[in-house]
Amino acid sequence: MSQSDNPKTNPDEGTLGLGIKTTPPKMYQVLLLNDDFTPMDFVVHILERYFQKNQEEATQIMLEVHQKGMGRAGVFTLEVAEMKSMQVNQYARLNKHPLKSIVEPE
Repeated sequence: MSQSDNPKTNPDEGTLGLGIKTTPPKMYQVLLLNDDFTPMDFVVHILERYFQKNQEEATQIMLEVHQKGMGRAGVFTLEVAEMKSMQVNQYARLNKHPLKSIVEPE
């Protein structure tokens, strides 16, 4: 058997050459939910601070949240998405705003 016939060592078959198949991790989106009390500029601030959005991107997402009821702040692995959602929710509470974020599979 040649090396190319052995699926454990053939790099063309998605392995690391060790017989381990690699698959990308499942991704999750962080969604900001609309409410009637959080100021729009605070939502923009959240998007810039926690999701590294520039002013224009943050404003577009904020308008989507306002008009459609929710907007996608970003897509991450589960652990990162949960951490960012927790940070947003805590920061909003500390600043006395009811803004909420949730994590959903992409």
